[in-house]
Amino acid sequence: VFRDTEEVRLSNSERKLLKVLVENEGTPLSASVLSNRVWNGRDEKSDARLADAICSLRNKLEEDPQRPEIIHTVWGKGYMFHPVRRIAVHRELNPA
Repeated sequence: VFRDTEEVRLSNSERKLLKVLVENEGTPLSASVLSNRVWNGRDEKSDARLADAICSLRNKLEEDPQRPEIIHTVWGKGYMFHPVRRIAVHRELNPA
């Protein structure tokens, strides 16, 4: 994945999470749905794990992670990929 011209390295979890969000662009996905698709289920640490992964993706992809323009929080619904500006995804999001 590239941000502008710079390659951004993602962990497997970040890659899976971004893939699910991109495949559902414009649709808010709940924490439950994301946890099930990325980590194959939920447990007592799921919400914290998801919040950490979203934070990490924002830090890597957003110009200003405090004002996200790519991965949005939709209060009461979950998270949504809907970039205000286009980002280039040059690599396959599936783990190699």
